[in-house]
Amino acid sequence: MELVKLLAVFLVIVLLLKLHQPLSLAVIGGVIAAILLFQIPLLTAGKVLVASSISHETLVVILFSLYEITYLQRILESRDQLNKTAQDLNGIFHNRRINAAMASVFVGLLPSAAASKICSSIVDSSVGDDLPVDEKAFITSYYRHIPESFLPTYTAVILMTELSGVDMVPFILYMLPMIVVLYALGYIYLRKVPKHGELTQDVTKLQALGHLFQHLWSLFAILVLIIGFHMSVYASVGIVIVLSLVVYRITLKEMLHFVVSAFEPSLLISSYVIMLFKGIIEYTGILNTLAQSMSTLPIAPFLIFAVVFFIGSVIAGSKAIIAICTTMAFAAIPDGGVPLMILLMGSAYAAMQISPTHVCLFVVADYYKIELGAMIKKTLVPIFIYWAVLFAYYLLLRGIL
Repeated sequence: MELVKLLAVFLVIVLLLKLHQPLSLAVIGGVIAAILLFQIPLLTAGKVLVASSISHETLVVILFSLYEITYLQRILESRDQLNKTAQDLNGIFHNRRINAAMASVFVGLLPSAAASKICSSIVDSSVGDDLPVDEKAFITSYYRHIPESFLPTYTAVILMTELSGVDMVPFILYMLPMIVVLYALGYIYLRKVPKHGELTQDVTKLQALGHLFQHLWSLFAILVLIIGFHMSVYASVGIVIVLSLVVYRITLKEMLHFVVSAFEPSLLISSYVIMLFKGIIEYTGILNTLAQSMSTLPIAPFLIFAVVFFIGSVIAGSKAIIAICTTMAFAAIPDGGVPLMILLMGSAYAAMQISPTHVCLFVVADYYKIELGAMIKKTLVPIFIYWAVLFAYYLLLRGIL
């Protein structure tokens, strides 16, 4: 009966999302449904919500990680740092395929739908008429979103790390082989583009490499601090922001402007509400019941959750499914650790590349003036191959970790 109640809570969230309500409102609906269905006294529910609001976990996600990353993004955008990476790559490799793919990857290091427009322009100019428009759209969207699968500059990764309790450093390191798989699969279409063309360069390769580091040093520094020095995301980003203010000579007026523009209500509010939902679900004790139930099923729990994360992300978006199911998954598979996070994060990521809830797909389709379905159709084969490889990689990691 308890599991039926949990399913009902999930359906409330999905229904609200299907009615085109924002994620924050949908999750609030789930919170209310959980309070009513599990008959939590209002006073008790209030205490749980207050405790969740002021918890260290919530403050780290909302006040530090997400806001800081957006603030850094505003600094880099003001100096056009990401857009210049295409010129740098061209100077290093003189290769149209690498220019189209890697420029999109680098521009995608920061989470912004606007970055998809920059990537579209870069790919369009690099590829020219050597690919049909639907394949150019695929290349743009596919490579632009590779960083979204593992980097701690993305909300989904931050949320899953916080909700699962998995350390960010091993997750990033063990995800690297899957990043290579993603990059290679994009060549299904990119290989049609001649390596060399009329791309020009007026600097040496060494100068171009220096310019690339100059434009991306802030993002490299964050990864070095997280992986090399085991610093938290918010501490790493905070240090880089201070350095960036000096390096880019950000004026006081600009700093104050970024304070306001970096505040994205929809992102921060939805993330805050997700943490409240997590607190209520944990209070019900349903996670222990779920873990016991999953252990009796004839199907491996990891397989069930991978499918749930994939289908749920297609329907409701990755942040929603991560909010709803991450804690449940790790309760059902308590020794899941890094392999389980890689499987679930990879499943949600793969689904988002074909999900109609992913706003970046609409931005790319609009740039190339094609139907969204045409671009998604080109994405299906590499994404499902990636998902299949992901299962094999999960089993490998389970065997060696």
